[in-house]
Amino acid sequence: MKTIKILNSIAIVIPLVLFLLMLFNQECLFYGMFSLILTGIIQTILALILWIKDMKNKFLMAYFAVSILFFLSFLFIDDLNLDDVFSVTFWIIPAFLAVYLSVLIYQKNTLSEE
Repeated sequence: MKTIKILNSIAIVIPLVLFLLMLFNQECLFYGMFSLILTGIIQTILALILWIKDMKNKFLMAYFAVSILFFLSFLFIDDLNLDDVFSVTFWIIPAFLAVYLSVLIYQKNTLSEE
């Protein structure tokens, strides 16, 4: 469980550092955006590992349900821009998913240490 927490922390910190570096070098924005994709992949793998260990965890099922709905929504949405509230909210969902899974990992890690 400690390894999962460390991997998750690394996956979260790398995009944040790259976006902060963007203040000094604009190329870091590209790498920051790319690292967000990697963060999503890493977190999905970590969630799968946690789910395999505890298949009845309702919180992980909720994570997968929202993730799947988010990606399925791309099939039905033609144009996303930042002009309306829905589009802005739509692009915030991955950040909330990352935080949600991080909280689940941290709580599970804390509970397993006791």
